[in-house]
Amino acid sequence: MDLDFITNGRIENLHSFDSKGGHFIVFGSTNMTFTNLSLISPANNRNTDGIKISHTNGINITSVTIATGDDCVAMISGTKNVRITDVFCGPGHGISVGSLGGGNPLELPVEDIVVMNCTFNGSSNGVQIKTWPFPLKTPLKVSNFTYEDIIMINVQNPIFINQQYCPEHNCDMSVRSYVTFSSFYLLRLNKYESLHFKIFNSFIE
Repeated sequence: MDLDFITNGRIENLHSFDSKGGHFIVFGSTNMTFTNLSLISPANNRNTDGIKISHTNGINITSVTIATGDDCVAMISGTKNVRITDVFCGPGHGISVGSLGGGNPLELPVEDIVVMNCTFNGSSNGVQIKTWPFPLKTPLKVSNFTYEDIIMINVQNPIFINQQYCPEHNCDMSVRSYVTFSSFYLLRLNKYESLHFKIFNSFIE
């Protein structure tokens, strides 16, 4: 379901099963709430994001169960002021930012993201950021992120910052990512066994 240019919207008490693509795709919207939802797709179905957000300011996602073949929540260009609480994610690819920095000159920063009291069970990633190894004219900023009170169970990569994102394996890996990070807080992440960072020649403030 596409939700474009909506102001003060509320999506609640719905169950979405076996979506052929993303369950909810949000673009150009302001002040939206998603609550008491179940978003379910088979684990092997690609491109079935639970909630995908871009060019949007002010999203509240709470009390949502997401089991998909792609990102539980995906935040891309121009996403800001997002609060994600009491979300269960798994299976799926985690709560993700990106991919970013692939060369689109209109791409905008992602900022002011809070993820709290969430559980990941059986997902390939927990919280992740994906950026391309691409030489931007102006670095793209990703800033003001808080991850707090997160439980990870059977998660392959609990924290995955991948600045060599290139799913087709056709990128020049000698080029660094021009996406910069600043003001990241990780507080009380519980029950995780490994910490997986993949960072290559990046701008970190």
